[in-house]
Amino acid sequence: MRKTSVSRIRLRSLFSGIVITFILATAASAADKNGNVELREPELRIPWCKAPPNIDGILSPGEWQFAAGVSMLEAYPCYWPRAMRQEQPVFYVFRDSEFLYVAMESLDSNTTGIVGSCSMHDNLGIIGDDCVELMLAPGAGDRIRQYDFPTYYFAFNSIGTVWDAKFITQLAESHNSWESGAELANTVEGTHWVSEIKIPISSISRDLPKDGDLWRMNFDRTFSGYNWLAWNAGGALNDCRVGGNATFDSQAAAARIKSVKPLIDGKLQMTVELANGTDKPCKVKTELAGTGLDGKKIGEDAQEMEVKPGETKEINIGKG
Repeated sequence: MRKTSVSRIRLRSLFSGIVITFILATAASAADKNGNVELREPELRIPWCKAPPNIDGILSPGEWQFAAGVSMLEAYPCYWPRAMRQEQPVFYVFRDSEFLYVAMESLDSNTTGIVGSCSMHDNLGIIGDDCVELMLAPGAGDRIRQYDFPTYYFAFNSIGTVWDAKFITQLAESHNSWESGAELANTVEGTHWVSEIKIPISSISRDLPKDGDLWRMNFDRTFSGYNWLAWNAGGALNDCRVGGNATFDSQAAAARIKSVKPLIDGKLQMTVELANGTDKPCKVKTELAGTGLDGKKIGEDAQEMEVKPGETKEINIGKG
């Protein structure tokens, strides 16, 4: 019997007055027999990077093909949990034996440019700029309740300024002296911003993560004026208790939400891209459900697809 691996993303958001539940998972993780899906934290599987990207602020063709994607970020401030802003940045993430690689692409049509004025390292003023914020914590579950469990926080703007710090949440400690050794590059054209960052895993954990290991993560795009979007916008961005679980899985296919334009147009539909950078076939099941604010189901769809090694496929999930 041929063995296949499974990729998973779990998201639940509010869009155009519809509660959108999107699950990229095994059937056991899908909605129950009554169509109800519990509101849970987001989840992500981080695939293996065979060919490291060039950190130059340019998303060159093929460089991030086998990276997982994070989108459908929650807006803050908002008036309903899991509400989304229509313009969505996309984060890409994968890793190899030494580094965690993260890229962010953002287009903001509501401003005349990307604000980047803070040039001082490890300075709180960077949060007043357009910036990207990341939270990484080497563990999950009961570990995050240990008194000395660390949370590693990054904020960086479009001119290359970085604030990286270590926080010990349970002790209310912050350590600005911690340095990640991260490498960063940006490109900006008008309101289109691409950022790439390479983070040494050894600066966060003495033990390199193995398949199945869980870390806590959060991804954020802050807009000048302090409106922001986050993978989990339910609290502080330097708190490991706020975020989602990221599972390291070298045998997982990369999964990315490629387009939510149909949702913007009021249709229960989205396009998902699957890319298999492993040497084994990966079987992926996608599920999408929509529920009105009155709790009534609007629609649902489920599809399953096998992605061969080295292959990239698109799947349109939902019904317009």
